[in-house]
Amino acid sequence: MIFGRPFPYGRPCTIRGFGRTILPERQRKSNQQFVTSELTARGRELLRADLSKESPVTEAELPDRADAKFRAVTGIETRYIFPGPLAELAEIAALDALARSHRAPEEIDAIIVGTNTADEYNIATDLKARHGVPTDAYGITMQAACPVGGMIVFEGWQMVRLGQAECVVVVGAEKAQTLASRGRYKSRNLFGSAAFAIILEPAQTETFTFFAYGSDPTNENLSLIRKSRFGFDQRSDPKKSAHQFAGRQLVSEVDRIIRTLHIDPSEFDHLFCHQASVRTNDFFLRRLREQWPSFRAEYHQNIVQMGNTSAASTGWLMARAMADGQLRSGQHCLVVTFGAGMSWMVYGFLVP
Repeated sequence: MIFGRPFPYGRPCTIRGFGRTILPERQRKSNQQFVTSELTARGRELLRADLSKESPVTEAELPDRADAKFRAVTGIETRYIFPGPLAELAEIAALDALARSHRAPEEIDAIIVGTNTADEYNIATDLKARHGVPTDAYGITMQAACPVGGMIVFEGWQMVRLGQAECVVVVGAEKAQTLASRGRYKSRNLFGSAAFAIILEPAQTETFTFFAYGSDPTNENLSLIRKSRFGFDQRSDPKKSAHQFAGRQLVSEVDRIIRTLHIDPSEFDHLFCHQASVRTNDFFLRRLREQWPSFRAEYHQNIVQMGNTSAASTGWLMARAMADGQLRSGQHCLVVTFGAGMSWMVYGFLVP
């Protein structure tokens, strides 16, 4: 699916405001703290056994040796571990977005939540209950791997375009560390907690330039990232992996989308890409720049400080960039999300 300007129906939609979580430092865990507080005894035992293949490791040496290993393999140094319910995490981002947009909860017509770590049936209805959102406001929670962080923006955009809502709050929220068990250090060390929110409303001019979604379950792609009894499970075959998908097939798909839309890559000012790992993102960015020699967009990242936050990663980066004054009105932003399936959601917007 590729959906670009001129859009065939509806009224213009704009981004009224962004919000994000800024969690306290006590919830930030270094790699050493992750080993001592987030792994079970079995998880530490497996970690120590793997590290001992290189050289013997004592229990006292384990946190520092693990830190060096994690940095070398994933590039991740810290991540935030939110202890409360997911709705509470989502609420932080939603309230931030409402405050920055000068909107009140009673003005909300729809809440669309995207997550892969829901701890109840519908996070959106919990958010409604917390702050007096009208009972007839639409509320839905979606799950579709990491690309759901882009899919909820598309769903909210459609509601505004079709005249179904005047104020839509889309929220991507993840306690992504819960995707993997505490006994599986190779998976659990990748993830952290975060949330973002975007307020969408009708406007005089359209903010979004295109949306494109796709998935390719063929050629063993379904087996690259699976949900097992241990949670998140990633195939490590160097010839066929999520890492290889990001740097090869995903780059080809993004290139095809932009060519189909007749957009010159040099038009993009900012790139917000799903934060999978430092290694994977560097591979994707290098291959994309090889494909597009004129591409000079600023690349935004937080993987080193926050880990992989699944559906929350791109929206959180956009909210930070807006709050920090890095985005200027009229600049063109490219957003690339991807994940299990293998699937992708790519979209563009002009900074309001």
